[in-house]
Amino acid sequence: MDDLTKLCAVEFARHIDHLLTKIRIETYSRGLEWTQEPVVGLFHRVGDEGAAAALKELDRRALAARDRFKIDGPLWAQPLPVSWNTAAP
Repeated sequence: MDDLTKLCAVEFARHIDHLLTKIRIETYSRGLEWTQEPVVGLFHRVGDEGAAAALKELDRRALAARDRFKIDGPLWAQPLPVSWNTAAP
C-alpha cells in the first residue's frame, strides 16, 4: 500500500469516527427520520448528505473487500461479513 492510499484510508476512518461521535450514524434505527444503507447496515438521518455520502463509500469499500476476500480468504470464512448483521449476504 502506498503512502497516499494509507493516508486516504486513515482520513476516511477518521471521518467515519467523527460522524459516529456526532450521532450522525447509528447501528440501529431511531425512527422514520433514519435510513439504512443496504450493505453495511448502518443508519443515517434522512437528508444528512455528509453521512449518506460517507456510508455509500463505506458500502462500496465493503463490497470491494468482500470481492477480494473471495479470492484471498479461506473457504471456511466465506463470505466476509460486512455488517453488524452477520447473517446478511
